[in-house]
Amino acid sequence: MASELQVTTIRGVPTGANANQIVIPTGQVLTAPGHIIQVVHRQSSDVYSGNVSGSNIQATSNSWVSGGTESELTITPKFANSYILLQCVINTDNANTDSRAMYTIFKSVNAGAYTNLTPNNSNNYDSLARIHDLGERIIIGQEMQFYDAVSSTQTHRYRVYVKNQNSGQTARLRNDI
Repeated sequence: MASELQVTTIRGVPTGANANQIVIPTGQVLTAPGHIIQVVHRQSSDVYSGNVSGSNIQATSNSWVSGGTESELTITPKFANSYILLQCVINTDNANTDSRAMYTIFKSVNAGAYTNLTPNNSNNYDSLARIHDLGERIIIGQEMQFYDAVSSTQTHRYRVYVKNQNSGQTARLRNDI
């Protein structure tokens, strides 16, 4: 039978090795539904590897190009019913007239294949951020957000991808500005 303790205040003892701390023993889990449990932050280095031109990842077709491990964030959720709020700020470079640069986040679970978090709609806009440049070159910061409901405590990897909706045009992820 489960028991319940009702109190107004819990305080750690004021002296000793764990002074003023409430210690949860190893193997035990303290849950607080509706609260932030984990925060993971990643800031990319300033050199990309892979499909590189200087310090850029560039896409010249309408196929997704990975931003590589430099654009990746890894988290192992503490709970199988966790919600993950992804917030990503990227520097984009759209270099051509009538270029349609698209940016999104892909996910891999437990080292599996990466899949796009954004479903493809009827206009082939399967991205979280999009720049349609009708004039000259544009270099701009973009923010992407996505709310992911996970169903396991396996390792989740999130990675930025880029493509250009018009093949032959160039879209870039910049990490040198």
